[in-house]
Amino acid sequence: MIPYIILWPLSIIVSLICYVTNPLVLLFCDEAGELPGVLHLWQTWDDSCNPSDLKDIAPSWLQFDWDRHYYEYRDTTPALAKAGRDRCFCRVIDSHFTVWERFQRYCCRVLWLTRNNSYGFAFWLFGRNIDGHMAQIHQKIDADGKETFARAVGKRLFAPFLYKNDCYFCKYVRWCIFLGWKLDYTSVEYHRAMIAGRLAIRFGKREGDV
Repeated sequence: MIPYIILWPLSIIVSLICYVTNPLVLLFCDEAGELPGVLHLWQTWDDSCNPSDLKDIAPSWLQFDWDRHYYEYRDTTPALAKAGRDRCFCRVIDSHFTVWERFQRYCCRVLWLTRNNSYGFAFWLFGRNIDGHMAQIHQKIDADGKETFARAVGKRLFAPFLYKNDCYFCKYVRWCIFLGWKLDYTSVEYHRAMIAGRLAIRFGKREGDV
């Protein structure tokens, strides 16, 4: 808990800086959607800036023929392998873009980093290494949603933890809370987990809820 109290405010400051600087930083992105050097921290740690997810989340006017230009695959790097993680990469199939397609791609990249802001910092700078031996303290699953609390084995005040709450507190309003680190409490493998800090409420039913 103590490291989180220190790191979370710092991560918020970095996040605000990234929101402002993402459009500028993306001017240095290469064809495969990778940012160079220290700018890589602006990029999501688990994907390129050309993710196939853009086919689903980008508005229609920004949609270009992603499948003609790119192929997505999973692999790792020496640094990620050491952190017990892998990620998605993009291979360029056709590098011939029209001016309009390049504008669409740039806007999609800005959209992606805005949606997944400062993930590189959250993982590499503010993340924690998890040895995989997790003690699940509390998990509640009921008709209203799912509430989970877990922590890594270690000194209670210093151990990485996770708290999620997606429960309804009235018919059409629910919590949207994710604090701690995005550790995989179902895994027994060593891995690195990025910091998380979401305190919000959401309106309306979850997808699939009656």
